[in-house]
This record gives sequence, C-alpha cells and structure tokens, in this order.
Amino acid sequence: MNPRQFQGLSLSRAVQLGRSLLPAGPYDSPGLDALILLCHSMNISKEQYYARMQDSLPQAAGELYARALERRISGEPVAYILGFKEFYGLEFRVNPGVLIPRPDTEILVDWVLESHPADSPLVIHDCCSGSGAIAIALAHMRPAWDVSASDISLAAGEVFGVNAAALVPTSPPLWFQSDLLESAAQREMKFHIITANPPYLTPAETRERELEGWKEPMLALDGGEKGLDLIQRLASQAHDLLEPGGWLYIEAADDQADAIEKLLKTLGYADLECKKDLAGMKRISRGRKR
Repeated sequence: MNPRQFQGLSLSRAVQLGRSLLPAGPYDSPGLDALILLCHSMNISKEQYYARMQDSLPQAAGELYARALERRISGEPVAYILGFKEFYGLEFRVNPGVLIPRPDTEILVDWVLESHPADSPLVIHDCCSGSGAIAIALAHMRPAWDVSASDISLAAGEVFGVNAAALVPTSPPLWFQSDLLESAAQREMKFHIITANPPYLTPAETRERELEGWKEPMLALDGGEKGLDLIQRLASQAHDLLEPGGWLYIEAADDQADAIEKLLKTLGYADLECKKDLAGMKRISRGRKR
C-alpha cells in the first residue's frame, strides 16, 4: 500500500479512506478498525482523535497507518497489530502464539468473582491459560486468592509471564506447562476452583478456520472429536483435583452445553448451571464436586 495516498489528508478523511480500503465482507467493523489503527499509528486516544479530526495526518504516522492497514487487509487481527487487547479493564499483551481474549470470557470471570468470598484464601487454577486473561484478572481482583495457571504451549507461557509481571507484579500467578491438568496432578495440587476456556472446535471446524486464513493458533482451537475430547478429559481430571465442594467452570460452544451438562452429571458433579454470553448463547458451564 502506498502511504502517499494519505498525505495531506485530515485525520477524519484518513479514517474514511482506511475504512474504504478494508474489505467489508470478512470484517465486522471496518470503520472502527480504521479508527483504532490510525489512533495507534499516531499514539493518541480516541478522545484526542475526535478533538483533532481536522488536523493533517503527519507523514510518519501515515506510513505507519498504511502498514497497519496492509496487515489488517491480509486478515491479521487488530489486537495482533496493536500488540495488546483489553480484558476486564486490563491491557493484555498478545501475539500469534495465543488466542485473543474475548469479551464473552469476562462473563466467566464475573461469575467466579460474584460466587465466591473475596477474602477467603481460595486456591484457584486456570487450565488452558493462553495469554493469562482469566487467571490474571482473578488475581488482580482477588489478592487473597492463590491463583495458578497452566497451558500446553510454551509460547503461551511466555506471553503469560509478560502479562503477569505487568499486571499483578506483587503476586504474579504461578504458571507451568501442562497437558490439561496432568502436571497439576503430578504435583499433587488441590483446588477450590478450576476454570478453563479449552479448545472446543471440531477438527473440521478448525480446518475451516485455517483455510479462511485465521491467524490465531490452531492448537488453541481443536478440541478433538465433536470438540469435546479435551473437555471430557479436563472434567474428569478436575474432579480428582478439586476439594470437596469445589467448582469447575468451563467455557465452550452453545451447541455443546447439553453434552457438557450430561458429562458433568455422569462424573458426579452437582448444582449444574450454564450462563449465556453477550449474544444470548449458552457459553459457560459449571458444576460442583460433591
């Protein structure tokens, strides 16, 4: 993309041009993407943009903006271009080694926070931690809780470490590499709460996204046959590691909610519930170990 096409344009006109360059089909909000990328290129806030909409776009910022738009047009998510994603009021560093935190996952964090006493010394573990969104948000909001996390991906562990050091520097959660909860079992750990946003797509769904050019790691998407293989293993392992009365929270797809409820019931979990996401779809399942 030739950055010269942005020379002499006002900030508002540069956003309009950027929006027109982003294909409408694959993008939910090309106008918002263009605005975010322009603000990032100029290192200004949205509020500053609206106060300066008629200012001319500096040449250096125009060059950065053109490169950012090129990356977005290629299918790269805005969060990877920026290098961060806000989650639960915290700015998480992200890169192609981890999934980008979704707003729906904040519902899981909300549910945990509102359901368990803030001052109790609870022991919490987040499985399939990715960037650390769930574990770090919980540690940030509940300093009295002993939070740990794990992921099979060492790349995710590196991102987790960066985020933990930046966002909860006085008490960063312990992180260790693990295939689901196997390492926690080897360490003979016990928990009051286990949370997880595991891979839950089927192999066909994962392949479809790969062919569509998704930039996020396929390892974090493929949940095996019917998307439930990892969830079945996780729920079984979690039952062994939870203290009596402990809770398991799982984020998964809407069409998996009934199967997960049946699975948890079969494994002996009680008080089964499911929360809907922002679109009204069943998203977060939980059960209590008797």
